[in-house]
Formats: sequence, structure tokens, C-alpha cells
Amino acid sequence: MSIVLVVGGAGGVGSAVVDGLVARGRPVISTVLNEDEAAFVRSRHDGRVSANIVDLSYPETAREKMIALASACPEMNAVIVCAGVACVGSVETTALSTYLKTYQVNCVSAVAIYQATLPVLRKNGGRIILISSIAGRVAVTFMSAYVASKFALEGLCDIMRREAEPQGVKVSLITPAGGIKTNMMQQQLDGLEQDFQALSDADKERYAYLYRGYANVAGSSLSSTASTPEQVAAIVFEALDAAEPASRYLAGDGQIVTLMTSMSDQQKDAFFLKMFADGEAFTSSRVRNIANSQ
Repeated sequence: MSIVLVVGGAGGVGSAVVDGLVARGRPVISTVLNEDEAAFVRSRHDGRVSANIVDLSYPETAREKMIALASACPEMNAVIVCAGVACVGSVETTALSTYLKTYQVNCVSAVAIYQATLPVLRKNGGRIILISSIAGRVAVTFMSAYVASKFALEGLCDIMRREAEPQGVKVSLITPAGGIKTNMMQQQLDGLEQDFQALSDADKERYAYLYRGYANVAGSSLSSTASTPEQVAAIVFEALDAAEPASRYLAGDGQIVTLMTSMSDQQKDAFFLKMFADGEAFTSSRVRNIANSQ
């Protein structure tokens, strides 16, 4: 039976995807960041799912490990990339090393995975499914490194799709329309105060409103409008099962993406200024109300 590789199988969405595949009786192999995550995956599935340690911060090394995995699994016909990192902070105060790591994990590693697995997927008529973000379509204030990496991923996946499809390999991108209730989002919130206290007094004065606003918006969304990993996984399975998968899928409230991408730059600027000032959840009705007020 064909094998599915889940990259980032211990994270929120990745774990939900692995759970769903196991429930369907599909053979699954996964990659994880470290031994703790590997132990979690093995324990959760009683050793039925292999957990291979691959650090996407080092794309060259990750590519070699992915080549070895693909060579050991000639029946592989699907790769689902769920791994990613997200950080927050102002453009001025975010370290250059943070930009580099975020880009390596969220974008360059996607190239490494594509290059490593394309030969076996081409042989089997397989597909690649990657997880993007609304931050790949709309520049969300206070998330510059994440936004830059996801904008890059969007364009990269267009090119992957155009080059792979003539070879019989389908490439699809899934965009959660808002936040996802995962540890990554909670970790952002947990680290905000520490990050803020590390700023200089002058930067605290300049950017305090962004820290407060993001904490309020993200906290409100996390408890109300954010999608669950299982909801995103359901869209992954839609792309996995489709005879002719779409190039892009939306998970969650797709009206948000439609509304935000149709707004002028001035409307978006006003929206994010007001959203951070009010600290309310990111919803389609809120986007519409602010857009209509401009």
C-alpha cells in the first residue's frame, strides 16, 4: 500500500494528520524535530508510525535525510509538509538570525523536501501538500519574519506546481484563514512578556502597543475563532483524496482571505491599526466592518 510522509508529525496539525491517516489504515512515516517528539509519536501510535529526526533549520542536511527516507520507501506517493515556525516582533527589533531561521524552516526546507522526494513521487504519480497561512496572502503586522517566509512559500509553490504537474505530480497549498489552536500559537503568547522586557526603554515606548495588541488579538482568537488542528487536517485529507486536487485550499473562514486581499493598502493599514488598538478577534465580520468604515 502507498506510504504517506508527514513532515512535522508531532506538531498540532501534523499530529492531527498522522492521527487521521492511521485511523484510515494508511501507512505513515513522519519526521520530527527531536527525540522528545519522536518518543511522543511512537508512544501515541504504539510504534506503528516511524518518527525520523530531521531539523529543518539546516536544509542541506534535511535534504540528505529526506533522500534517504524516500529511497527507503519506494511506495511513497504523498508528502504532507506541516512543520513550521512563527515568531512575532517589530521589524526593527527582530534579530536577523530570526529572519534567517524562519526562512530556512518555512521556505528553503520546502525546496529541500521537494527535491528529495520528487523522484519517487514522479514514479508513483504522487502529490505534495504544504501548509501556508493567511500571513502568506496578507502582511500581518508584527509578524514580519513569518510573513516574509510565507509570501515566499506561496510563490515557490506556484512554480513547484507548474514544473511538477507535467511530470504527474500534484502540488497543493492549504491556507488556514486565521490562527490555529496549536502549541506554536500558545508559545508565542507565553513568550511575549519576556520578549518585551528585553527591549530597550525607547523601543518599549515605541512598540508597547503592538505587544499589547497582539497579545489581546491572538489570545481572543485562540479562545474563539482559531481553527482546530483537526479542522485543518480535514482539508488536508480533501486535497489528498481528490482525483484532481486544487492548487489552493482555504481552511476556516475563507471570507477573511477574500475580504483582506480585496482591500486597498490604505484599508489594510487602517484595519491593522484598529485591530491592534482594540485587541478583538480576527473575524470576517470585523474585517468587513473596518473596511466599510474607510
